[in-house]
Amino acid sequence: MRLAVESILNQQYPDFELLIVANGAQAMDIVARYSGIDPRVTVLTTAFKGLTTNLNVGLHHCRHELIARMDADDIAAPHRLQRQVQRFEANPALVVCGSSYESISTEGVGLGKVTPPLSNKAIRSALRFRNPICHPSVMFRREAVMKVGGYLTGLHAEDYDLWVRMAADPSNVFENMDEALLQYRCWRTASRGTAAAYGTAMTSCTVAFLQGQGFMYLFGALAFLGRFLKAKFVTRRP
Repeated sequence: MRLAVESILNQQYPDFELLIVANGAQAMDIVARYSGIDPRVTVLTTAFKGLTTNLNVGLHHCRHELIARMDADDIAAPHRLQRQVQRFEANPALVVCGSSYESISTEGVGLGKVTPPLSNKAIRSALRFRNPICHPSVMFRREAVMKVGGYLTGLHAEDYDLWVRMAADPSNVFENMDEALLQYRCWRTASRGTAAAYGTAMTSCTVAFLQGQGFMYLFGALAFLGRFLKAKFVTRRP
């Protein structure tokens, strides 16, 4: 967590509040380490283990319209906040701005740049079949997220579910910046391949189809069903 916190406190864009949501056995240690070190830092402790619940805790305590999301083992580029704020100032319709990222090993060794779909059209097209936005890289408008109910449910796919619900409004614009603004610990990507993650994504696509977002979401639901069954089968094999 130290590297993550320092990467935010050393941002070139100084006007922000760093809200740390801590839970579990290490919560008190985190409070003791970071409370009072900088007036921009606020530490919240919760008794909840689930990521979705803690994301909503942070979301409801944020006081600013623009919210940048990051995990405790990521490292933000020094100009991350500045670059993303500039994109929101340039486009009032923009609601979610992610970025390319550099995958790093658990030891911090660079594994290469990952570039997701960049434009609103490309992101919306990819969204029907996979998650085209790196969750820890995003900055989003709080009002737009709250309008759709915030984070709802879904183990390992709470972000995908949120993007699909936000995509129901055609006026919402998504963007990924080509610049890598985050170093992302690649060990976490294993969670994306779980049966639980595919099950959540399948449900999100099914709901989107039933709500009239297009037949492609039905095809996406069927694709996720296949991945769900495959993951479940592989998990149960002796």
